[in-house]
Amino acid sequence: MSEENNKDITKNEPDHTGADDTHGAADESDIVNIIIDDLENMNGSKEKDSGKSVDDVKQKTWEKVSRDAEKKGKKDIREEADRKTGEEADGKTGDESKKRSGEKKSEDKKEDSGEEPETIVHDVKKKKLPTWAKALIIVGASLLVLCLAAFIGIKIYLSRVNRIKERDTVSRENEVFERSTEPGEDTIKAEEVKWEELYQSVKRDKDIKNIILIGQDRRPEDTEPARSDSIILCSINKKKNQITLISFMRDMYVPIEGYSDNRINAAYNFGGVPLLEKTLTNDFGITIDNAIEVDFEGFIQAMTAVGNLEIELTQDEADYLNEAAGAMNREAGLEERTWYLKAGKNSLSPDQALAYSRTRYVGRSDWDRTERQRKVLTAAFNKVSEMGVSEQLDLVNEVIPYFATDMTDMEILGYVYYIAKEGIHVGNTYRIPEDGCYTNERINGMDVLLPDLNKNVALLKEYLN
Repeated sequence: MSEENNKDITKNEPDHTGADDTHGAADESDIVNIIIDDLENMNGSKEKDSGKSVDDVKQKTWEKVSRDAEKKGKKDIREEADRKTGEEADGKTGDESKKRSGEKKSEDKKEDSGEEPETIVHDVKKKKLPTWAKALIIVGASLLVLCLAAFIGIKIYLSRVNRIKERDTVSRENEVFERSTEPGEDTIKAEEVKWEELYQSVKRDKDIKNIILIGQDRRPEDTEPARSDSIILCSINKKKNQITLISFMRDMYVPIEGYSDNRINAAYNFGGVPLLEKTLTNDFGITIDNAIEVDFEGFIQAMTAVGNLEIELTQDEADYLNEAAGAMNREAGLEERTWYLKAGKNSLSPDQALAYSRTRYVGRSDWDRTERQRKVLTAAFNKVSEMGVSEQLDLVNEVIPYFATDMTDMEILGYVYYIAKEGIHVGNTYRIPEDGCYTNERINGMDVLLPDLNKNVALLKEYLN
């Protein structure tokens, strides 16, 4: 019976040891206890009393179960490691893998049953912006709107600017000489005038901008190109934070490229702004950055926008203006009326300021005339500089249509911004040629000023640097 029982035990061992693989190593002790109980029941009291066969079987069974458990444990560890390694390589966690597997099984079941797979909607809560971020967005949007409005306003202002237009040049065969009506002989022949080569020039400086202001000698009935009645260099020095005004007397006799020697204002008549700028560069060594044109009517309108100017008059100037008021008003196309100006400070109206700046029959003729023009410009600039920013912008908007310039939009904005921001002022004013740097001559029937170019260039270097 012992052999049969042992056979039965051997037959039954696979059933117990082959239990469900899901049991852990801790379940093996329960299997051993079950086997021991079976052996005790089957062998009876005899085998139980001896204890030998039971102990042997118990020992062998325990050793076998331990080996099987050890093998199973190693296998499970390897499988678990392989499974986790695969999931980590796919960027998935264990829970995600199970969830995915469960979802897949659920979808497969629904497909088998003919149902549509359920779409999984994930409830994602939007993260709210902090208060400071909302405020920043609002402020940024407001600034963007303001900048856009300012840009549109500026473009409207600039669209009203008149640009200097190219015009037909006068051929050399058609050049003219404004000869004097007074009788007299030439003091020097044109071919006898020898020009020294310029041995110096005014150094170019990035902090200095030279703008040429051109007053056109044009009447409403004129059909021919106008000559320049006044030529004033407006030099803006950013290092000194000041403006220097220099008048170039229109009766200077100078070389003009492509033409005969002539008065300097003939250069503007023959070739417009480009030829005048080239003449100033060739003869006086200065570089012109920009130009502004204005005629008599434009001057009156611009001064009307600025308002009356405080100008100090001599008794001779006041008397002359009062006596000549009617004739000068008629010449300028203005209404005739009587003026009551006096010596000392006067508040000159726009038409009075124009008449004053054009007066040449009091004092030293054209020398004093150019000085009067610089006084009017200085008084106008000082008055504008005392205005508030909004008033200055309104003024610019009003006077822009009466001027023409070759400036770009960015250059105009740059000048306006710099002058308004820095509070720049007008410094000293000068004229070229200076006393002692020219001679009075009659050449080709014209009464002119024959300048020593190199002496005057040396003075310009001093004035502008």
